[in-house]
Amino acid sequence: MPKLFSNTAHPIIALLHILMKAGVVFLYLALPLVTSQTNETAFLIVAGAIDFYFTKNVSGRKLVGMRWEIEVSD
Repeated sequence: MPKLFSNTAHPIIALLHILMKAGVVFLYLALPLVTSQTNETAFLIVAGAIDFYFTKNVSGRKLVGMRWEIEVSD
């Protein structure tokens, strides 16, 4: 694994985070060549949603300790 990723606390998660972002960009560039605009839009929405979920719930939690919850004290 490149030294850039080996310096992180979770190198596999960091690599997956970058690959997810690159995957959505790749789909954005490659899908117009093989599908119709309707299918392209549907694929991009699903890929973007998966990327958002992964960023918010997996890589955000593991890499920087983000929590997406509200603590309310009485």
